[in-house]
Amino acid sequence: MAATFTYFAGRGLGERIRYMLWECEIDYKERILTKELLAELRAKGDLLFQQVPLLEIDGLKLVQSSSILRYLARKHNMYGKNDTEAVECDMIADGLIDAIMYFGRYVFAKDKESHITNEIIPKLPRYLKPMQDRIEKGEFLLGGHISYPDLLLFELLESISDIIPNTLDEYPSLKLWYGKMCKRPSIKRFHESGSHYPFPGDDYVAHVIQVLDRK
Repeated sequence: MAATFTYFAGRGLGERIRYMLWECEIDYKERILTKELLAELRAKGDLLFQQVPLLEIDGLKLVQSSSILRYLARKHNMYGKNDTEAVECDMIADGLIDAIMYFGRYVFAKDKESHITNEIIPKLPRYLKPMQDRIEKGEFLLGGHISYPDLLLFELLESISDIIPNTLDEYPSLKLWYGKMCKRPSIKRFHESGSHYPFPGDDYVAHVIQVLDRK
């Protein structure tokens, strides 16, 4: 039975889960969240904290994007080879999620250019430099095998490249790695599937506001 993934019609917290589902070759169907569907899921008790993303898989109703990632990573050998690598995965992943969430504020910023200048550019070295240092030591963040933080790094680089197209020119090793990852079969299939959303714009913001009934 195919898994079911429920989220807004856009990237947001859902994109990392989509990348994992494709990397793990998990068949799934996606439900686009509406105001009515959100009310129904809340009424049924399907959302532990009243919010999405929601992944229904293996008889479970999983919420919280990081918990979903770790569940899939453990089941599909993307959580390192031992406890030491597992905690490395979590440290890197938590830092990358911090970065994705911080840079993601751009989507809702009123003055986009000012936000890039004052909020994004000054913070880039903090996150990109340590990731470049690790990538220069091996094919992936943990060396020779892919783990779930690699998909988070790809998501971060994709978003940054969408916001500031030439940013990765200053990080040549990351730029090379990103280019290789774009050709990775799972990522390429996802990008060509029609399920990969463009960088979120005003339509996505309006969609989220409408579903959440925010003024």
